[in-house]
Amino acid sequence: MFRSYCRAIEISNVVMLCEFLCLLRLILCEVHDCIKTNAESTGTRRGNMLFF
Repeated sequence: MFRSYCRAIEISNVVMLCEFLCLLRLILCEVHDCIKTNAESTGTRRGNMLFF
């Protein structure tokens, strides 16, 4: 009984960890894409103003 309860806790912890990591990855990807697009849009505008 106790052993199966411990195993259930371990499984739920692993699932929670996976979900947390997936969420973290999504957030990091969103932030990265946001920074990248902002940098590209402002950088190309600035670059065009500087070079042309």
